[in-house]
Amino acid sequence: MELSKRQLTWPVLCRSAIVLSVVLLSACGTLSNTPKIDYRSSRTLPPLEVPPDLSAPETGPLLATSAINSAGKAAATTHLPATVIPDFPDVAVRTDGTEYWLEVKATPDQVWNKVIQFWAKEGISLVKSDKTLGIVETDWLENIALLGGKFERSLRKILGSVITTGKKDKYRTRLEKGLQPGTTEIYLTHQGMVEVVLPGKTPTEVESSVWQPAPPDHSLEAEMLKRLLVFLGTPEQRAVSKIAAAKPDQPVVSIQKAQNQQIGSIQLAENFERSWRHVGLALDRLGFTVVDRNRQKGVYYIRYIDPESIKAQKDSSFFSKFFSKKPATVEGSYRIQLTISGKNTLVHVIGDGTQADSKKTAQRIYKLLAEKLQ
Repeated sequence: MELSKRQLTWPVLCRSAIVLSVVLLSACGTLSNTPKIDYRSSRTLPPLEVPPDLSAPETGPLLATSAINSAGKAAATTHLPATVIPDFPDVAVRTDGTEYWLEVKATPDQVWNKVIQFWAKEGISLVKSDKTLGIVETDWLENIALLGGKFERSLRKILGSVITTGKKDKYRTRLEKGLQPGTTEIYLTHQGMVEVVLPGKTPTEVESSVWQPAPPDHSLEAEMLKRLLVFLGTPEQRAVSKIAAAKPDQPVVSIQKAQNQQIGSIQLAENFERSWRHVGLALDRLGFTVVDRNRQKGVYYIRYIDPESIKAQKDSSFFSKFFSKKPATVEGSYRIQLTISGKNTLVHVIGDGTQADSKKTAQRIYKLLAEKLQ
């Protein structure tokens, strides 16, 4: 992974020492199983540079940046419904494998504005709001609660960006029509990034830092899902009980190389509906741009920026770029196809054939998806 160009100087070393002190000072207050969350002040943080194989935290890891993102952000921040939207008190918490989701007795159209209002109430800005796809995506956020109490927050006011947690979070909410007519399934997933400080050429020198993907935090997902449950109209104590009562088990997933195919298939030892749900959540946590989906045909349509293509484009010579009729593209369109195979479900990654190395990229998507499903 390529390092960021930002060099760490003495002020950055001081920041690292202060962050360590803050973490130690606030450790006594982190024994509770319920995570403390405060994102309201996180939008004032300056962006940090990331290696070229990861998009900046403002857009997401391996996430294609497109006009729909900026349009979605504008829609989410300037077109909030002015009328009071009724609550949905009869909301069920469902589980499948290790996953939680909400089932609301209302259509996606009826629930949509309430979900938008939820993120506004949390003080969190959105970068995507696509009602057609039923996807709401937040900006990258820093959890200020990790800084501890008044002392640490006072230091932040004085020192500004010198005080940071070194972590960022992003959430995606996805609405789908439920299996039962007139119901909506609401999924909420977390993506994480962590800033890693790397040693320099000498034992006393620290040269640079990189942003790296962090595993999804399921405790944060459960907490935000509980908050959404309360916002939809469920009393808080009842919401806590519902989340606590849901006890997911481990899904059975096996990886199998398909015969006569260059790209492998993922075999899920479960029926189509469960597989569709698990694949959708995996795509959410990977941060892929889902441009469309067809549940009846078992297809997710995604866009993917291949880091190898980015590297190849950067390594191309000046003259090849100068005389090229068209700029090289690094963004490809792919289908995630689910097919029933007896009692199992097979998952295939299929390129659209427009990129010369689409098979190689599809293989990388396959590996990422297989890792996330396990």
